[in-house]
This record gives sequence, C-alpha cells and structure tokens, in this order.
Amino acid sequence: MPTLVDDDNVVVESVIINEYLDDAFPKRPLKPNDPGGRAKMRWWTKQIDDSIFGATGTVSMSVAFHHQYTPEVLDELIRQRGPAYRARFSLLQKGVDNPNFPDAIKRLYRMVTDMNAALERGQWLCGEMFTLADIAYAPYITRLDHLKFLGFLDKNKRTADWYERMKARETYRTALAAQFKPKYLPLMDEKGSAAWPRVKELVGLG
Repeated sequence: MPTLVDDDNVVVESVIINEYLDDAFPKRPLKPNDPGGRAKMRWWTKQIDDSIFGATGTVSMSVAFHHQYTPEVLDELIRQRGPAYRARFSLLQKGVDNPNFPDAIKRLYRMVTDMNAALERGQWLCGEMFTLADIAYAPYITRLDHLKFLGFLDKNKRTADWYERMKARETYRTALAAQFKPKYLPLMDEKGSAAWPRVKELVGLG
C-alpha cells in the first residue's frame, strides 16, 4: 500500500497522498479553486479507487505479469495470501481468456473514451488547469502504452494529445518515467502485442 510519512502524519493510498501533498505544499496548487472544479477533480480520482486500479491489475497480470512467476514464487505467495490465491492465479494464467478480463479491459477503454469527452472542454481533464486528476491518470494511460494497447487512442485523438502533453512535462519524466523497470518493459511489449487482436475484438475495435 502506498504510504507517505511526513513528520507525525502517516498518509496512505495514492489519491489521498496526492491531495495531502497539495495541501501541505500549496506554492503551486494542483486543485481547482472553486468547489465545482474540485468536485470534478475528485470525480475523476474516485474512479481510480472504485474500478480503474483493479481493472488495470487484472489486465496487466492476465496479459503479462503472471508469466514472470516461478513455481517457487507462486508457492510463497500462496503461503502468504492463503489457498484462495491459487484459484485466482489460475484464472490469471488464462490470459485474455480469464473470465474477468473482458470487463476489465472494457473498463479501461471506457476510461479512455470518458477522458476524450472531457478533453473537449479544455486541454486537461478539469478544463484549462492542470490538476491532480491529470497526475492520477498518467500511470494508467502509460500502462496501456507499455502493453501496446495505444490503439485505444486511434479514435480518441484528444486523449492521445493529452498523453503527448503529459509526456512532455519534466515532472512526468522525473516522477514517472524514471521509475520504469526495464526488465518489465520487454515482457509487456511481447505479451501485450500478442494479446492486442483479442483486446481489439473485446472493445469493439477489431
């Protein structure tokens, strides 16, 4: 679980940590000033905790990451998490045939289309101001990129342009791209490319 310790304050969960940092260091605010703008920003970030994070985990594990688990690692995870994890992992090993995969990948495609609709009103998710909402969504579009699923953006040009603006920011490079793990990128490239035909079919692009 993401955890921030700041003096005597212990803050958990990424969305809450982001808001805490913006409140604690307000020199360059990343929340809209008006209540309506803040509500819109929180509508975006709430969706991450409600469904996008889980959908991304299902897609990433089903397509790529389950391949890196050796029997020894799997046995240790089952020891730590209990026997039910074996059944869950057996579903992940089915890849795009995992029965939970269609709903998960459709949720991520809806994320892209929802972003595209919002970006009609400004260059960032909440309008003309760059906010915590944009920061929160950057890793999820990046994961689609690493899995070679950026075909999602072909009919969602505003989301594609948003992603290019994000990648051009120095903070994207230092806070996100600098943390990429090189050993995972080829795995996501290979397995995601192989899964793409089925992914396109599931979301209605094929």
